[in-house]
Amino acid sequence: MNNENDMKFINTITIDWYDNVLKSLCKDDNGITYYCSIVAMDANTNEKIYLCVNIEYLKGYDELKIIIQNDSFKENWSQLSKLIKLKKNNETYLLKANDIIRDEVNLISYKNDMVLPAKVLWGEYPDNLEQATKIEDWWIYFPN
Repeated sequence: MNNENDMKFINTITIDWYDNVLKSLCKDDNGITYYCSIVAMDANTNEKIYLCVNIEYLKGYDELKIIIQNDSFKENWSQLSKLIKLKKNNETYLLKANDIIRDEVNLISYKNDMVLPAKVLWGEYPDNLEQATKIEDWWIYFPN
């Protein structure tokens, strides 16, 4: 990708990993932190599509900020599933990357006020991908 909207996250915290980054918190150069969860993966090319949301649109935003500041993910692991749920009013984005940590990415606007099954945002791999395929053909947003 070489376009003016490309960006590289300046700080990425991996929350869940299984051969690839599944869930992460990614801060852009404007200081906005996004929660990103994998929704599609091409095993042949290693390309992945992530659904991302500004953490301000998560129900547990205030508690999540404290967990991030204190880097206390392990201590609060059981709580994260309750905190990482979309508020009724939200904006979601999609991005495609081989490596969300190193690649330049381009967030594209997806949907507002979206309702998602909990397993899509905070599910176990590969159940989260199976749930995500029931919602959308994610690849249509990235024709190239």
